[in-house]
Amino acid sequence: ATEDVESKLKTAQGLELRALRGIFGRLTRVQDKVDKIRDLARDRNRALSNKALKEAQDAIIRAERGVTKVSSKGHPTEDGSVSKMEAMNDQATEVLALVTEAEQVLAKCDSPQVGPEAKVDVRRLQFRFKAVEQKAKALTSNITEKFEKMASSACDKAMGALRKEARGQNGELDAQGLFAVLSDSGNEIKEEQFCEY
Repeated sequence: ATEDVESKLKTAQGLELRALRGIFGRLTRVQDKVDKIRDLARDRNRALSNKALKEAQDAIIRAERGVTKVSSKGHPTEDGSVSKMEAMNDQATEVLALVTEAEQVLAKCDSPQVGPEAKVDVRRLQFRFKAVEQKAKALTSNITEKFEKMASSACDKAMGALRKEARGQNGELDAQGLFAVLSDSGNEIKEEQFCEY
């Protein structure tokens, strides 16, 4: 629109020239305002992009630290105690929660609000996240598998010992007698549940 007015200004005379100068002045002021609004929108979009990238980066760093913390304790062994394995399993579960949180925060970076200039940084963060995710899954699956194996073995040993004690010296099953002995300090489970188990 300003180009049309400028071309007519060259040939205009008198009142028409004065009217075109007024129109041209208003058009340039409106164009300046539109440019300012566009710049503000671009700055706001850039700020939102940077904020989303920062949040994603922080979440990935937390996940990396969690993986490093758990992996620095060494690989789980069969001869460790069940309580140590349970603590490691709990930490592994926390690491998976951090990885899930990082994944959710990183997914927000794929929104249209994140500007095209930030897409390169988003891709870098996605590659970094994939590496952390793979490490976390490998580490936690190993820990969880060993813990479940160890817990199952401990339960089997405890059940074997309870069954042996329930049979007593004469070899006859006396689950109620064992329950009476075990529940002396309290009534944790019902007698029917204990006998069925």
